[in-house]
Amino acid sequence: MSERDLEHKGVPPIPAIFALLGIDRVKISDQFSLTYKSGILEAQVKYSSGQTVIARKYVKGNSFQQMTPFDPAEMTKDERNIAIKALYANTHTQAELATLFNLSQAMISRIVSA
Repeated sequence: MSERDLEHKGVPPIPAIFALLGIDRVKISDQFSLTYKSGILEAQVKYSSGQTVIARKYVKGNSFQQMTPFDPAEMTKDERNIAIKALYANTHTQAELATLFNLSQAMISRIVSA
């Protein structure tokens, strides 16, 4: 669904942003955050039910118009390790990378030290 489609349906701005990122049913009363760092946009919503949903998108170039899903499971080991080293060099902590790539902090440490 595009931004224009959401506007025509009368979706308020905050829920529309999350809908574009693939997270539906966000209400203003839910807790949410958007974080952008080194080309990765992370949206996190904690619904009033207690359920938490996280979506990550990789931003290509200088535009949020060129977002693609960020799924480390689709990367080869070499691609993953190159990405981890690049993100670590761009101020991500080992703990952040462990969460992002679903690895242990110890594994991240081994990768960035290699």
